[in-house]
Amino acid sequence: MKNENIAILKGKLQKNIQIGYTGGSTEMFIPSFNVIDKTVKKLYAYDVNSLYPYIMSKNDFPIGDPTYIEIGSNKNLEDNLQLFGHFYAKVTAPKDILHPILQIHYNTKNGIRTVYPIGTFSGWFFSEELKFALNFGYKIYIEKGYTFKKENIFKE
Repeated sequence: MKNENIAILKGKLQKNIQIGYTGGSTEMFIPSFNVIDKTVKKLYAYDVNSLYPYIMSKNDFPIGDPTYIEIGSNKNLEDNLQLFGHFYAKVTAPKDILHPILQIHYNTKNGIRTVYPIGTFSGWFFSEELKFALNFGYKIYIEKGYTFKKENIFKE
């Protein structure tokens, strides 16, 4: 891997971007199989581990030095899909969403919790997560952030 690709981030820039990293989603589902006709059916469940290297080899990552941009509160992400980086955004989840997909850290009296909010909320997010959320009906307005060049640095 080329050494010069990944910028070393410090200070406010590093702190803002770090806020947007909330960790992977881990949930437990108990599979069930309802057999109506009383015949014997087998249920196969597979747990796939270590997909991170594969996914990393197939996607672009932020490279080089970031550029700070201030946009305001009316920049609809749908009109600016070329943006790539980390952004502070105002997000509105669809009213009928059963399983929200964007997560944020939320301060409670018992400490920080990772939650999947509904309604309208703001936070720091990676652009590609926001673009994915558009497919589920989220409304996203970028206010400010850091743009990066992008490259598939793990392909080789």
